[in-house]
Amino acid sequence: MINLMNYGIIETESFIKESILSDFNVLKTRLIRPIESTNNEVWHTNLLLIDDKSIINTIQTIEKNMKDEWFGAVFNQKYYFLIFRNKTFELSAVKDVESDIYKEAQKYAIDHGVQAIYTNFYDNLIDYISFISE
Repeated sequence: MINLMNYGIIETESFIKESILSDFNVLKTRLIRPIESTNNEVWHTNLLLIDDKSIINTIQTIEKNMKDEWFGAVFNQKYYFLIFRNKTFELSAVKDVESDIYKEAQKYAIDHGVQAIYTNFYDNLIDYISFISE
């Protein structure tokens, strides 16, 4: 079995209880201003390192502790998991915006309060990958 580097991206503010973040291996955090922010609000975007043995447990922990209007991501060279409260979509790490699962994930996100401007998931993945090398 080949060990892949697994990373996660999660905003601190996306958790019901922000203290859950201490359960993860946080490599670094950056502050971002949400696109729609009008009041100098910032989010804390965290880059997680996840070993192969704990990837399923990590996804389940995020699912259980995520607020409804948010999502997180776990990814490696092959897979891209979009994690919502109580639901995860497994996508290929290769861009495929025409796949049924991608369209289903976008619909699910919007139906659960995620603003459409945040559902360009493959554009998000490019940003996540660049965060690794910052």
